[in-house]
Parts: sequence; structure tokens; C-alpha cells
Amino acid sequence: MFTLFKTRSYNLTLISSLFAGGIHLEKKVENQKPHHLDSFYLKAKEFGWSIAYERNITLNILPTLAYVAMYANRFLLPLKQFAYEKLRYKQPKLYYLSQRLREFIDRAMVKEVNVVDPIAFKNSRKYMIFVLLKP
Repeated sequence: MFTLFKTRSYNLTLISSLFAGGIHLEKKVENQKPHHLDSFYLKAKEFGWSIAYERNITLNILPTLAYVAMYANRFLLPLKQFAYEKLRYKQPKLYYLSQRLREFIDRAMVKEVNVVDPIAFKNSRKYMIFVLLKP
């Protein structure tokens, strides 16, 4: 989740990561894997890092998320449905035997498409850039 870049002449580290939107969010919601911002501040301080620069870049990645969501809704979901119908027509026995697998795929795709929904992402998460300085 963290992306680290170290410079040669200074003891600086650039971190780009996904954080939960609520600072005091105790219970993680479904499919939420971001770090919590308050625990990040505490851990950075605990290990002797000071934050030299921080910036919220959530608005910068929303167009990319909107494109991915559009791609999934307009291409991947219809392609999945087409494959199911083709399987049902060409191989009805295999279609019947794969019912649990298809239900699992449907649930997984819905869950993953909801992750890239830009409105839900903006309301529940932050994408941040930090420059940390080790004294």
C-alpha cells in the first residue's frame, strides 16, 4: 500500500497511500483496506519521523476511478453476462454445475465495482502524499 522513494542526499521519504476518510473510524466497512490516518501520524511520530509535507490528492484520482467504473459497467459486466448466456446455450450441463461459481463471481464483481465508484470513494477514503523527514 505504501510507495517509498528515498533520496540520496537527504533523509527524506515520499509516501503515497490510501487512508480511511474518518479519523476515528473503528470498524472497517466491507472491502476497506486503507490505513487509518490517525494511526499513521502516531506511528510516524513513534518511529522518529516528522512530516515535512502532506497533501490530499483524492480529487486528482477521481477521474481515473470514474473511467475504471465506466469501463467495468459498460464492458466487463456485459461481457460477463454474455459469457454466461453463451455457456447456458452451448453447455447447459456445465452452466448448471457452475451455478455456485457464477454466484461467487457475481458477488465479487459487484464488490470490486463498488470500490471504484468515485462518489463512494470520495466520501469514505483519502489518497494522501506525505514527505517524511528523519532527523
